[in-house]
Amino acid sequence: MKIVYLFPNINQMKSANRIQTQKFSKAMADKLGRDFVFISANGYENNSWHIQIKYHFNKAQTIQFIFHIIKRRLIVDSDTLYIRDYKLLKVMVFLKKIGFISNNIIFEVHEIPQKQAILKSILQSKRLVAISQTLKNKLIKLGYQEKSILVAHDGFDTNEQIFKIENSLIDSLNPNNTIVYTGSYSNWKNIEFIIEIANNLGNINFLFIGLDKSKLFHCNISSNIYFLDYVEHKYIYSILNRFNYAILSLNMNYEISNYTS
Repeated sequence: MKIVYLFPNINQMKSANRIQTQKFSKAMADKLGRDFVFISANGYENNSWHIQIKYHFNKAQTIQFIFHIIKRRLIVDSDTLYIRDYKLLKVMVFLKKIGFISNNIIFEVHEIPQKQAILKSILQSKRLVAISQTLKNKLIKLGYQEKSILVAHDGFDTNEQIFKIENSLIDSLNPNNTIVYTGSYSNWKNIEFIIEIANNLGNINFLFIGLDKSKLFHCNISSNIYFLDYVEHKYIYSILNRFNYAILSLNMNYEISNYTS
């Protein structure tokens, strides 16, 4: 069984998602060998299992991507298409419905979409990969067969090789008196709430890593709050190992907060 992982433009993904996609693809390539191919537009590296399609993007980039892979006959010999992009899924399900393609479709679900047309496309996929058990339970309630859903958490990898980081700010903070947040800014992560807590706990340090401070222009930032705008992913593990406390606050007004792992 040959699996082709399709992603229209990996360079437009947030860095955490890009790394996750890269690791997943490498793991699949190591496991399946020639039976796995990752196809993206303007990808991150060259190797035997990664095909890059280069073109100029516009609002119709998903259609352009599909046009290129069909024109170059990149999926004709594959049994299964692996997809995590909603727009791409919607088009590929339609093409399968009208008989233009015959590939089975596996979709990686990160949240339940609000648009019914996209949700319908998800439920028409042959298999689903959910990032949490809660999300799987929701999909079952929506009518999808339990046996066709695999749960694959996208959280911290304890087997990751640790690269020690040398940073004066990190070295200066007490591991027993510092709370660490790692990740980007998203409304559902409730960053403002964490900042408010930090402002009221002046005797405890808060270190935000990977967060764009400019997005918090409307917040009061106390002297016990520190920022490192960007740290290479390979160093995150050593930072989390150094400090004893980490924090992630979820905003339950956002549906994704129910499913994130």
